[in-house]
Amino acid sequence: MNFTKRHNSFKVPTADILRDTFDSVLKNDTSINNPTFVLNMGTNDVPRFTYAYSETLGIYYFINDIRLISATMCEIDCKIDTLATYKEEILENSAYVAYSSNGNYHITDTRCLISNVVKTSTNSVTLGEFDKTGTYVLSVINNYWSGNCGFATNYALSRINLRLFKDKLIIPEFLDYIKKWFSNPYDVIVSLQWMPLQIECFNGNDTRITILDYNTGVDGKLFETDCYKLSVTLGIPKMNSGFYNSSPISMYSLYLPYVGIVDIDAKLLYNYNNIRIDGTVDLLTGTICYRLTVENPDFIIATYNGTCGAQMPYGQASYNPIQAVMGAVTYVSSGVQGNIAGMLSGGAQIVDGMTLQSQIGGSIGGRCGTWLGTDITLTGYAQTMVDNFSNRSAIVGMPLGKVTKLNSLSGYVQTNDVSVEINANYETIEEINSLLNGGVYID
Repeated sequence: MNFTKRHNSFKVPTADILRDTFDSVLKNDTSINNPTFVLNMGTNDVPRFTYAYSETLGIYYFINDIRLISATMCEIDCKIDTLATYKEEILENSAYVAYSSNGNYHITDTRCLISNVVKTSTNSVTLGEFDKTGTYVLSVINNYWSGNCGFATNYALSRINLRLFKDKLIIPEFLDYIKKWFSNPYDVIVSLQWMPLQIECFNGNDTRITILDYNTGVDGKLFETDCYKLSVTLGIPKMNSGFYNSSPISMYSLYLPYVGIVDIDAKLLYNYNNIRIDGTVDLLTGTICYRLTVENPDFIIATYNGTCGAQMPYGQASYNPIQAVMGAVTYVSSGVQGNIAGMLSGGAQIVDGMTLQSQIGGSIGGRCGTWLGTDITLTGYAQTMVDNFSNRSAIVGMPLGKVTKLNSLSGYVQTNDVSVEINANYETIEEINSLLNGGVYID
């Protein structure tokens, strides 16, 4: 018969393919596994067949050679097709299957080639609360109790009202009043901070600014809340399929306003579609803190902090220009060493993979941080796939990595250290083991 199949395939011919039959005898002193059949037929009927089946022996054979030995006789050299012959028995065995067309593309396949061409994808959201004009936070001494904000009274002022307040401090009426208690009129000011927040972020009522019990006649927003909270959600860009979306092939960087660029291990985001960023701004000190979670709010990926406010000069020795506020980073890594919580300074590295050296030593704070942008931006980086999963799955399978019964699988199957149990001689069993460990096709 003419029958096309792979040498490592379980495929068997159908009944209509087996319709051509010939009477034959085994050549003397021949092997059952590698026999030579002698056929009596006319010279015009010399077969050009590639495959044979012996009904007497119940064995499928590959045909290696056909020789014409007389005008009416030919010899056919064959080799047993062990996978077709013992198909049912073999597939009843269980084995450790390393790769299969029924495999799992979430498991890293070390056989895959990746390109050095890197593609990127970005999602971002604008924090509308922040702007370049900002708001001034003035803390002064007066008779008003400010609750959570300490002993000082705190006002949020626009730039225009701050200028009006400054002018009030130098008029004779105020100077005569304040000299009763202070030699320097600026001593009544506890602090002055510039904050990159819209004044609406300060929860309070517009009122006249008073110092001790002196009414300056300038309006400010009297606030008692010490923090402003924000929350945004970003879609996680997925640039590949399966394990290609994990490190070390892929990784992510996140730009956080007033902190800078921080790196995130792609393994931490692999199972999720969105990342949530919760932020808190201290309205008095300008400290900003971020917490990163995924769709499971109890899974905190990382925390970061920086500073968004800037201390403003208002009098002699009131401003320290050498002020370094370092951004602390707490990061959870899921690398080769397992789930480890550690403190990172500098760029977070993915072992044996793509590395981004993007984390600054401290934070990007104050006015310069505002000019660098107030968008939270998540950027994904990924090396490109040389081949896709559907192509690979059909030909070489995907990682499976577990013991399973062979008859539950289809397509490509490759085992490790298999030893099948069938009713066959040692040489046949070893050949079957070798074929399975090298990869076969169950069809």
